[in-house]
Amino acid sequence: MSNDDRNLLDLTTQMSAWRSAGNDLWTADQLRLEAGAATRFIGNIDAALDTLRSQLAGAQGLQSWLANADVGQFVSATTTRGHLQQDITEFLEAVNKYANYLQALKTATAGAARLITTADQPR
Repeated sequence: MSNDDRNLLDLTTQMSAWRSAGNDLWTADQLRLEAGAATRFIGNIDAALDTLRSQLAGAQGLQSWLANADVGQFVSATTTRGHLQQDITEFLEAVNKYANYLQALKTATAGAARLITTADQPR
C-alpha cells in the first residue's frame, strides 16, 4: 500500500507516483471528470431538496393545526398533544439540518466540479 502525501498540491503527480509504483490503475483520460455525472449528481441533490421541502411544508401544517387544535381538558389529551408537538419540532429541526447539509453538498460538488473541469483542460 502506498503512502498518501497530504501536503501534495498536484493530484496528478500523486497519481503518477502511485502508477510508477506498479499500480497501473489509472490513465489520464480515466482521471477526467465526466461533466454529465456531476450534473446528474447535483440534479439528485435538487430532487432530494424538493422532497424535503414538501415534507417540511406538511410537518409545518401539522404543527400549526396541532397547536390550535382543541383537545379538551383531559390530561392524557393535552399531554399527548405536547409530546406530538415536541416530536414535530424535532422532526422539523432534523429535516432543516439535512436540507442545510444537502445545500452545502450541492455547493461543494458544484465548486469541485468547476475546479476539476478547469484542471482537466489542456495547458
